[in-house]
Amino acid sequence: MNDFNKIKKELEWIMCNKGSSAYIDIVNNKIIHNNRIGNSTNHIKRRNYDEVFNKILDNDEYFIIFTDFSILHFDYMFNDENQIIFSRLTYLPYVDNEAVKNVQYSKYIRIDYEPDDHKEIVHTKCHLHIGIEKNDFRIPVSTIMYPIEFIYFILKYIYHEDSKFTNLITLNNDKEILLTKNEISKLRLMIG
Repeated sequence: MNDFNKIKKELEWIMCNKGSSAYIDIVNNKIIHNNRIGNSTNHIKRRNYDEVFNKILDNDEYFIIFTDFSILHFDYMFNDENQIIFSRLTYLPYVDNEAVKNVQYSKYIRIDYEPDDHKEIVHTKCHLHIGIEKNDFRIPVSTIMYPIEFIYFILKYIYHEDSKFTNLITLNNDKEILLTKNEISKLRLMIG
């Protein structure tokens, strides 16, 4: 099965099982297109966070709205064989209070798969960003992240959910490792 169909199948599973999670409020099925799942967004920084967040909500570009109004946004691009050539999975925490903005901004999480931008060790093909500050850093991720894996990651480590939903999730451990031998030998902190 190609990547597009695997991801589409995962999204359908999530839509059918969302009621098993205490934190998933709304799931949007309008993000599936012919050669793309999701939409691109502007690069998110502190100065445009509210604008981008509201654009995603207003244009129905989110995949999930959580019960605390935080959102998940996906952007997958595929080649003619429906294999992933780019992805960006983003968790955007809801920020409604100036006093807690810094704390909420630090919970921003994004996982990028950008094989064309690969620079040995410094910019791995797939990597995790935490926070939106200019000095954010990249943590290597060893494989492409599918939606179910990202949702599991967010539910477990942001919401600390241990529910029927998270227990039903089966993670795919049979994926290509994207790190080079040199990156594997030198990097000790990586996900996947």
